[in-house]
Amino acid sequence: MPRAPGSPDDRSLEPYLESLRALHERLDEGLSFSGNERNCVFLNPGDAGGAFANASAVSGLDFPDDGRGVAFLDLEGDGDLDVAISNRTAPRLRLMRNELPAGDRFVALYLEGDGAGTNRDAVGARVELETTDGILRRSVRAGEGFLSQSSRWLHFGLGDGEPTGTLTVHWPGAGRETFGGIAAGGRYRIVQGSDRAVPAPAVTRGRTLEAGDQQPPAPSTGSRVVLAPRPPAPSFTLRPFGDDEAVPVQAGHGRPVLLNIWASWCVPCRFELLDLTEEEEALRAAGLEIAALSTDGMGDVATTSEEAARKFMGELGFPFLNGMATEETLDKVEIVKRSLFDRRLPLSLPFSMLIDREGRVAALYRGGVTAADLLADLELLESPPSALRAASAPLSGRWFTETPEEVSLASYARWFEDSFPAESVSLLRRSVEVEQARLGAGAEFEQRGARDRLFKSLQRLAVIESRRGDHQAAVGHARAALDLEPDDPGRTPWSTPVTWTRCAATWKRHSPRTRTTSPPACVWPNSWTARGRRRPRPGNSAGPWSRAPTMWISDTSTASCSAS
Repeated sequence: MPRAPGSPDDRSLEPYLESLRALHERLDEGLSFSGNERNCVFLNPGDAGGAFANASAVSGLDFPDDGRGVAFLDLEGDGDLDVAISNRTAPRLRLMRNELPAGDRFVALYLEGDGAGTNRDAVGARVELETTDGILRRSVRAGEGFLSQSSRWLHFGLGDGEPTGTLTVHWPGAGRETFGGIAAGGRYRIVQGSDRAVPAPAVTRGRTLEAGDQQPPAPSTGSRVVLAPRPPAPSFTLRPFGDDEAVPVQAGHGRPVLLNIWASWCVPCRFELLDLTEEEEALRAAGLEIAALSTDGMGDVATTSEEAARKFMGELGFPFLNGMATEETLDKVEIVKRSLFDRRLPLSLPFSMLIDREGRVAALYRGGVTAADLLADLELLESPPSALRAASAPLSGRWFTETPEEVSLASYARWFEDSFPAESVSLLRRSVEVEQARLGAGAEFEQRGARDRLFKSLQRLAVIESRRGDHQAAVGHARAALDLEPDDPGRTPWSTPVTWTRCAATWKRHSPRTRTTSPPACVWPNSWTARGRRRPRPGNSAGPWSRAPTMWISDTSTASCSAS
């Protein structure tokens, strides 16, 4: 990691950002934040003194997870603290039940400030509970550990001691207050200024937590991912064999389409295409179209040629649309993958993408897919959201939250912004239409959310259109954004002359100096770093940028066969 700035003039963030980018690249390749160290648990020896004892092995918590955060709470309301552990990789959340015998060897407190001298959550309050074994101390915090927040209930484990009945609270910035009547096994609500501890009802759970054994999926040469919700598929193209001109792959026109990427040197690809050919009648009856795109002759080392792919298709008599993959299509496939998965895996063959009738990505297949699997998934496309959600989960379990009904188009558009601005503009325009339809409908907070998302989408459209050189469209989107939020104190009315400057991927308006009727061309970096190599970014003018780009496009020229 870079050292801290040595002088007021040495404040560049670039060394830090470069290290951060390198760190995330390593993590996206599958490396561990924790260096593959198992979870650790240390025991306080108490009166015995000495160093903390490593009790990891006997605690039951020493999982080989890539752990991140930990929080403590009484999940079952039985008076002991249970543990919730979050991980960077699966399982993302572990709930660990404390199996101490139920009893009254605890006191639980919930503090509330008066909102004047102390915040309502009583953050910063210190509590002292007198017991026959001494004074126990706890404090109310707004965060514990890494990205973690334990329960706001303060839990005091009594051990063999007994509370004397006296409790002292040091309110932040408001002196201290003493409460009486505290008994073992009690739960109390402590309100600032009330002079008494109010017993709180026992916690009841609608369902008993039952321990389960994690069964990791069996190793496989391929994988299938069903998406719920489904992101819009970008436009794809292929080049017919022997032709120099690319043609579009029609998707989203009322029929599902399977985009299949293959190569003649890939043995699983050959078996996959043979199966699809033999099941043509059933696949067409189900309404499926297939576009098979060959990568022969592409990559740093051309092991085969376009002629090999054409010859194989001719011998097979493949009945669906086929041709050569274009670099643009492979880049877009990588962007879709990158937007969906934290883990960066190279494009392995065969690879397929199922696009539904509305032009949305419904499923991804890494490794071979059979016609039988496709027919089953085509039926699944018409299933209710609950069935799609269940199919999208790699592990079985119970759902406690609802999944989003749709993809955030504005967030999804950012993935295409650098390399394919036209795709980004199309997605943002759809986002504008969606959010405009939401205005005037639903609860007030929902309308505020739609208004905020609409404003941000219009802002991004103004930036991207200006970068593309369409200043008239950029001004139109900027005006619409400012008309949407005319009372924002951070913005100058349009009637006032302003100066536009480009900074950190957002437009900023400054005090009037020169009169301009439209923003100038965007200043954007002309290259970015990916794995230590710099690649050209066509269509962008060179210039300074105050924030390093976070977009990463992997090598699509190298493919590895994922099955044997």
